[in-house]
Amino acid sequence: MKIPQESEWLDGNSLVSPIIAATMLSRLRRLGSLVQYNDLTGQWFMYSIRGPGVWSECSELFVNSVIHRIMLESNVYHRVKSPSYLSNVRNCLQYTNNILCLGYPENPRNFFVFNNGVLDLNQPSSLQPHRPYPACYTLLPYDYDPAAGCPNFLQYIQSFCSHNDDRVELIRAFMRCCLCSWTHVQKFMEVVGEGSTGKSVFQNVLMALVGFHNTVVTSLRDLNCNTFEASSLLHKKLICVSDTEFYSGSVSVLKQITGNDFLVGRRKHQQGAFNIFIEGMVVIVGNYPMYPRYATTGFMHRLIQFPASNVVKDGNERRLIQPHGTGEFEGPLADELSAIFNWVLGQDPVDAEKLVRNSARWVPSLRDSVFRGSVGSNSISSWVEDELIPGPGMYVGGAVKDPSKSDMAYPTYISYCTRNGFKPVSLKVFSTNLLSRIRDSFEWKGFVGVSVERKRVGMFIVGISRSPLLLDSDNLRGGALGEGRSAFPELPPLKEHTTPEETQHNTLTDQRAEQETEGPSDEQP
Repeated sequence: MKIPQESEWLDGNSLVSPIIAATMLSRLRRLGSLVQYNDLTGQWFMYSIRGPGVWSECSELFVNSVIHRIMLESNVYHRVKSPSYLSNVRNCLQYTNNILCLGYPENPRNFFVFNNGVLDLNQPSSLQPHRPYPACYTLLPYDYDPAAGCPNFLQYIQSFCSHNDDRVELIRAFMRCCLCSWTHVQKFMEVVGEGSTGKSVFQNVLMALVGFHNTVVTSLRDLNCNTFEASSLLHKKLICVSDTEFYSGSVSVLKQITGNDFLVGRRKHQQGAFNIFIEGMVVIVGNYPMYPRYATTGFMHRLIQFPASNVVKDGNERRLIQPHGTGEFEGPLADELSAIFNWVLGQDPVDAEKLVRNSARWVPSLRDSVFRGSVGSNSISSWVEDELIPGPGMYVGGAVKDPSKSDMAYPTYISYCTRNGFKPVSLKVFSTNLLSRIRDSFEWKGFVGVSVERKRVGMFIVGISRSPLLLDSDNLRGGALGEGRSAFPELPPLKEHTTPEETQHNTLTDQRAEQETEGPSDEQP
């Protein structure tokens, strides 16, 4: 429909009512079919204002500016007596059927919108032209080229992964999770290492690959304490957490995000709240591991700690990718984004999900970092690493006056927490958390068949034992073990607790067996 003429705007010498104006404007393609108002989130969306082929959020002021531009073209804006007329027309537009949207604004699966077209993974033979529907809300801001190569990136990623092929495949799988919004894997990555190890380059590559406007950069404190921070996560494919400050508080919101749960979103100056479905993966980049105070075993199970240990020597640094405030990136890696996209999606999706879900098993070179990522924030993990080895088993025990003098599991654990300043877990959840941590992250120590059994004198944990190094005097002084002694000697089988009657019966049985074995004596009395 053409822009309304001046006469259509007038009712006598004054402008028509906002309801009539809104009905007239809703028939225009510029507003009627290319503008949406979502009642669920309270957002305005407009098609192709920030990039071709995608719906982008816009403010109420921007919608008013579109109405203002149409009225200028119709030569009637000079008749507007108050700016409130534009706001009233905008409010009336929200009620029209072709603009009001009641469903959740979710991106379609397996759709990728590039600058030069749309790629449907269900029909990957060729690019399709841009179109408003199905509605997509994220744009990959570069051209798609199926024949592009990425030699600079492959050289960088090998160095970043310390030339471990299994780590390269893990990074490849995690990048696929970011592109495809595979939040169902319920994992997040923490990249830890000193300076000049390529951490920032990896973060910038991720941001450039999914798009700067599809990324949100936040901190653990804002994420978990700021009431309005959750609303900024809508339609974001990547959630980057910086290490600008030390944080040891609650991580309940981060647990919700990584658990594929809905978040409650709130906007300033708007009443009510709405649910937010998280489509982005979380990556934390820092020089030191995070130390959340109240991290549960289930939360730490979702963590993939990736060590960045290959330090680039002074004088060999290169500026591989550089961000700008406009959201654009430049550098050798920025020129290879389309090829990086092809490399990431070239991995088998089944293998990718397997690597991310169970990196402790399928990425052998990462095993150390997987358990060490939870040592500083989980007292049970720290205790298992420092004091436990495979063995016949230990009784759970309970609270005692002097835990340091007990050889049962829970008092020993309490003694360890007291010496190292950890907050211990309660006895009620101790056994469950211990089994979970051993099965998830400590297979490398050789634990087999760890389980809890109920015996006559109490609960018994099969398959664990205290390390003999804890009682070795040379080791306690910081020296080497004595000659001929192993760090993990064979331990005698654990004996059951017996009653006095059973002890007397066993003694008589042993004496009779010895007499039958030795035979009659040759000596005379």
